[in-house]
Amino acid sequence: MYLIKKVLKFIFSKKILKYPPQKKIVVYDSHSEDITKKFLPNDYIILDTRFEKFYLPILLKNILKFKFSYNDYLQEFLLYVNPKLFITFIDHDLNFYKLKMNSGKKIAIQQSRRSELQEDNFLKIKKKRGDFFKSDFIFTFNESIGKKYSSIIDTKINYLGSFRSNAEKLNSKKSNIEMLYISTYRKSIDQKACKKNSYDFEYMNYEYKLLNTINKYCSKNKKKITILGSSLEYPNEEKLFFSRYFKNNFHYLKRTRNRNTYKIIDKSKVVIGIDSTLIYESLGRGIKSLFFCVRESRIYDFSSRRFSWPLNLKKEGTFWLNFYSEKKIIDKINTIQKMNKQKWMSISKYYKKKIMPFNLGNKKLYQVINKTLKD
Repeated sequence: MYLIKKVLKFIFSKKILKYPPQKKIVVYDSHSEDITKKFLPNDYIILDTRFEKFYLPILLKNILKFKFSYNDYLQEFLLYVNPKLFITFIDHDLNFYKLKMNSGKKIAIQQSRRSELQEDNFLKIKKKRGDFFKSDFIFTFNESIGKKYSSIIDTKINYLGSFRSNAEKLNSKKSNIEMLYISTYRKSIDQKACKKNSYDFEYMNYEYKLLNTINKYCSKNKKKITILGSSLEYPNEEKLFFSRYFKNNFHYLKRTRNRNTYKIIDKSKVVIGIDSTLIYESLGRGIKSLFFCVRESRIYDFSSRRFSWPLNLKKEGTFWLNFYSEKKIIDKINTIQKMNKQKWMSISKYYKKKIMPFNLGNKKLYQVINKTLKD
């Protein structure tokens, strides 16, 4: 079945009869392009890694060498184009680190919060004999996650914070959103959880409790919460999901492709979430942020989804809680709501530096890219 799927993908892929153009920059995976096209020079080419496109002369060269795997094709493509820079935002794809270059530099940039759960299991990989993963540079959110990468990959780690957040200037206009909740809604997971599917129900159960608790706080204090939507495909279902908890006492901000998410965060007095990358970015941008990492499971170890992982901190602090407690959740919301900006900056300064530093304009990254392209 696996082989049949690959053959079908090849049949329906785009075929190009000529060699790829030689460019200074190769971008790994088309899913990186929406980011890279905003900051890279135009002199780049995409290395498609999902069977979208094939250059037939490259494919023929491999066949003549009796090389038939997809990775062989990717490797031959890279060697032929021979770029000065090979770059990716798909930082959890180990194939990127396997590919070799004639010369030039490889750079990976962390795009999302990572964990040791199934979606990020590259961080738990056990190397086999002959495995060698290399990147000249990896730009990670912070030092502690950087150590995780460097335990697997031969690389030099740089601590950048979030590339996406760094690319957006801080908005100092007056905050007009009282409380912003970062949604992590996924239609398929919620549907399975509602049917009491064991894993999905465990995964969602404490989020349901958290939302009920936040609603209790809002009702008692006559506050209206704003939901920052996460679903592009199912906004109506997502809005309906939150109406189960907040009835009509919430604003819903639908996710769109051109939504200025960081502007919304900057206009918020308090940002609340579980473990989304966005709430870490909120912390990095200096916004009062509350982390309620309440997910539990008897099936999977959720310790790597706790606040600040892999940095080892206590189970709770002024603005985080790694277990469910209605009283503590309400107390922390009260405390942070009443806290003035100066005190917040003083309390959060250490954690911001350790977890999500803010590097306006991504200057550290540009210095490496510019030097690589000039050499």
